[in-house]
Amino acid sequence: MKTTYISGNTSEGFYSLAGQFWQGDTEVWLITGSSMLARGTVLLKLADRLGKYGAETELFVHPDDGKTPDGLCIPAVNLVILADNEAALPASRYSGLADQTINLNDCLKTDHLRKSRGEIFALQEEAATERQAAYRHFKNGRVIHEEKEAVYLKAMDFSKADQAADEIIAKWIEKASVDGNVGSKTAVRFFGAATAFGPLNFIDELTKGINKRIIIKGRSGSGKSTLMRKVAQAAEEKQLYVEYYPCGLDPKSLDMVFIPELSFAILDGTAPHVIDPRRKEDEVVDMFERCMDPLVEDVYSRELREYTANYKDTMKKGTACLSRVNQIQQQINQYYDRNTDYNKIDNLVSEIESFLHMKLTAL
Repeated sequence: MKTTYISGNTSEGFYSLAGQFWQGDTEVWLITGSSMLARGTVLLKLADRLGKYGAETELFVHPDDGKTPDGLCIPAVNLVILADNEAALPASRYSGLADQTINLNDCLKTDHLRKSRGEIFALQEEAATERQAAYRHFKNGRVIHEEKEAVYLKAMDFSKADQAADEIIAKWIEKASVDGNVGSKTAVRFFGAATAFGPLNFIDELTKGINKRIIIKGRSGSGKSTLMRKVAQAAEEKQLYVEYYPCGLDPKSLDMVFIPELSFAILDGTAPHVIDPRRKEDEVVDMFERCMDPLVEDVYSRELREYTANYKDTMKKGTACLSRVNQIQQQINQYYDRNTDYNKIDNLVSEIESFLHMKLTAL
């Protein structure tokens, strides 16, 4: 089962990629009501049961803890099921656009839960405050990162960066012999996220079966994201299916591009997701060595050390806020968990499973 993030805790706030599912013919279901824990339980049970039928699934996990199910994609039937979780809240954000809505409040003992609604409300408000504080820290971290990047840009030779991109495109994209009949379809996911436990990613799992990985190394501002975007654009022009993986801190930047038809990935292998070549087919392109004057690190050594230290400190503060959000969410889950009828949950999952099984066998 493939695992990714469909949203992230970023320097731009909570960033959802779910809007892409309303841009085409994907069938979209929403799971609302009850708690984040209950919604995740339904998604995980469905994923496990569909796996027994041999159905390929993609599990989205929530960026707050990197493990609670946030959604489920079933490509064979072109269906996505999204949980109505903080802070995306797709049920209100995309009101009326879902094909079906599954309300778990029918599985709640609401009379008992109502006695605790004041405490739950207070916890939700506290979590929202901590979440916004985290985003302020991440925004400051991005500013520091951009200031550090500006130093390195002084040493950048953009013509050499263009040459590196052209070489990769010529070798791996232009000469590729594939049907290329998918109409340049694309998908967008996060492979990593800022969580309550620091940065967590699924790079190794996602690239496990890929024949060719080009690992881009280099300092801030060395053109890694620009290079990947050029490779992706060349693949799209050849009518290849392309998966984009934006940066978990700055969603406008790219951290990986995957082209399944070529079994090819090009990815950023620098912190906070350091990837070193471990396979025979891995290839490293070091943009610092190739495109930058190394003297920049001698001339601006003090400034660069300060930027690095300030960035780490700022990101730690953001992580601490997310840790508090996660702790509060566990408290909220406990209130709902005590008032949830899990027999009804299991019955509901069985009904959905039967329906999806019928769709799969009808193919």
